[in-house]
Amino acid sequence: MREVRELGVDVAIVIGAGNLWRGKVGLELVMDRATARLYGLLATVMNGPWREWMPRAQGVMTRVQSAIEMRFGSPSPTSAGAPSATGKGRVVIFGGGTGHP
Repeated sequence: MREVRELGVDVAIVIGAGNLWRGKVGLELVMDRATARLYGLLATVMNGPWREWMPRAQGVMTRVQSAIEMRFGSPSPTSAGAPSATGKGRVVIFGGGTGHP
């Protein structure tokens, strides 16, 4: 990833959460679809900081943003936030989907 940033390419990563949660499992447990989607969305937020450490270990600056408003950890994305972060050489990591399970 560092090599890509050194080429001047802006990088953003959209996080999934299949490693933590598969909605199909919740539905098989007779969970309603909205609750299953909420669990999946929250799992993507959990994966953001986990995914952040890999680029940082390579010396790449990162910023995690979440579509779910949180008072700590991941700031909410704004129209200026991600371009500002990538313009500063950071890899932006998005979790929380659209924030609407």
